[in-house]
Amino acid sequence: MGADRTVACSPLAWLIPVARRDDAAPEVRRKAQDLIWACAVGAHLGSYLWSGVAKILVGGDEPLTWILQNPTQISILIGLERGDNPFAQWPGVVQLLWDGVASIAPLMNALVLGVQLLAVIAALSPAVLATLCLLYDLFHVGVYLTLGALFHFWIITNLFIARAAGSLHRTGFSTSTKVTMVLSVFLAQFIFSTNYLGWLDGGKLAMPHFYAHTTDGRDVPIPGNYFGIFSYPIGHPSIFIPNDHFPVLIGGGSDDRETWEDALSCGPKVSEHQETGSFASVTDLVQRTDRLMRAKPGLKSHNLYYFYPHHLPSNPLAYEEFNKLTIDDIAAYVYVVDSVCLDLKDGRLVRDVRKSSRTVIQVR
Repeated sequence: MGADRTVACSPLAWLIPVARRDDAAPEVRRKAQDLIWACAVGAHLGSYLWSGVAKILVGGDEPLTWILQNPTQISILIGLERGDNPFAQWPGVVQLLWDGVASIAPLMNALVLGVQLLAVIAALSPAVLATLCLLYDLFHVGVYLTLGALFHFWIITNLFIARAAGSLHRTGFSTSTKVTMVLSVFLAQFIFSTNYLGWLDGGKLAMPHFYAHTTDGRDVPIPGNYFGIFSYPIGHPSIFIPNDHFPVLIGGGSDDRETWEDALSCGPKVSEHQETGSFASVTDLVQRTDRLMRAKPGLKSHNLYYFYPHHLPSNPLAYEEFNKLTIDDIAAYVYVVDSVCLDLKDGRLVRDVRKSSRTVIQVR
């Protein structure tokens, strides 16, 4: 009875069917639970390992390109452009961050890449696993403070893993657990849905923005979070971009040196056509969102969309004019795509717009 109660307390006990009630069953279940847990943890850590590998491969025949040459501070510009940089209203802080990141970019890049590649040693011990998970969370906090992207699901997952490592495996990992976790880390890219986050940062991009056309004739910028789950493809961007605009670069990142060098110099490269969906899908998104807001006017009146748990949380302070509107103040929406090159001066975003497309979407 005592052994059965111990197994029942395990957070994975429900995954293992209880077919027999003999002395060996609790131990078998415990080992199976450990292996399942190790496989899941390895799949999660695989995203870090393979993101590190991507940072090496993006340099082509110069594997140290990302470490030595990538201007990581440019991510600050992308966050400002999207409206999710948390310090946008304090130019002094933005400039301080920019100067700080720029001054230590190679060292910081090397540390990030090194810690990501170390994911494979997480199976050495619970202490190593917990330490790596906490380091990854520090990395995610840094990403939010610069790029404005808050990967809260990853942060929470890392905290759970670190806590579990300290409570479920006080005696260390068994050999089978270690092997399972290591294999899962390596195979994650091929078996599971893992990230492959490695690119070279540039400040040239085709960027969509939405505006509320008000009843008194103003065009007021709309935060991405207004569109709920669709704010992620808007911020990437991965929604409709018209012909002959700058190439779509996810988060402003290039995965080849030629595109990156063009982006750094704000070169002439454009795309005649991009596979980013249709304008009809944009219209449908806007009209559906507007119908929801009119059916539930409190969502707009109290600006509750800011509480949507999203990777790209819009900074409410950057949209004070929109925050004051009610849904009845909005007569139509405007979809704008800018081919823009970004820079920073005195902590403020500088936008060099080379081409702009503007389309009105009616909702009344």
